[in-house]
Amino acid sequence: MANSSSSIKISRKVRRRALYVWLTASFIGWLVINYSLIVLHLLPLNAITVLYPEPIQHYVNPFFNQNWRLFAPHPPQINEKYLLQLSLQSDLEAEPQLTEWIDFTTSIRSKIWSNLLSPAVTHHRTVEAIFRSYHRFIMRQASEGEYEPSLYDANVNRIFNQLLNVLAADFYNPQKYRLVAIRGRVILEEIPPFSESQSFDYATKELKALTFDWFSPIPDIVDKSR
Repeated sequence: MANSSSSIKISRKVRRRALYVWLTASFIGWLVINYSLIVLHLLPLNAITVLYPEPIQHYVNPFFNQNWRLFAPHPPQINEKYLLQLSLQSDLEAEPQLTEWIDFTTSIRSKIWSNLLSPAVTHHRTVEAIFRSYHRFIMRQASEGEYEPSLYDANVNRIFNQLLNVLAADFYNPQKYRLVAIRGRVILEEIPPFSESQSFDYATKELKALTFDWFSPIPDIVDKSR
């Protein structure tokens, strides 16, 4: 009985030690892969990032996205503001009506300023990553005369459309209006002085604006908002 009891204890210790070793090795392996992908994302274009951009972008965005402009002597130089415009059809009107451009990022950033641990942080990073991915796709398309979208580009286009549909649900009443189309816009603005960073009266200078094409509503998302 004593030998049996001691062998069981030894067996438990061996299993426990094996589990610790496996968890430690897995964690170290994840750290190596994580920082390798982030370094590849931050480095200038190289053979790996040119040949395999999709897995790197998919991993880094939206939660690990960063750039060297966080550090001096190259601090951030511009702010990106994202806007939304809806085309809505009412039973009382013959033609669809356009809304004003809706600035939904300022309210998200206000929540972040008031609470740095707010879920708005993840919300903003997700919106930012999807808008930037679609912006890069548009720039690639514009830079080449006969650009053929890849499967990755098609996925970026699909996710951007889904994001617009989800965002649009907060800005119209589906009981009164039918969503006809949605489009987004990116505005590049100068960064205000730190003393004015939380001031609603300070007028920032608009540097550039890019308006995207219209997207059709996705029935599944629209139906959930009703």
